[in-house]
Amino acid sequence: YKGLLDDIFQNRILAEDFSLYLHAPTRTDPSLAPKGHECFYVLSPVPHLGTPGDQIDWEKEKEGYADRILAALEKTIVPDLRK
Repeated sequence: YKGLLDDIFQNRILAEDFSLYLHAPTRTDPSLAPKGHECFYVLSPVPHLGTPGDQIDWEKEKEGYADRILAALEKTIVPDLRK
């Protein structure tokens, strides 16, 4: 876990071994989604936006990082998430 925090706050990079915060509010309040559906929230801690020259280029990184997150979710808890 320390390595993850170092990547985020010291190295200011997207961690290879990232962590995810997952929240499924419909598990406790089904009224938050149409009947038969759920909502699911995923947060991945990443470095702050920073200053010019010290920022992650999200236009370049966003699709690859999103794919990594989706692949991790499909592998561990939500098979076929992208189908």
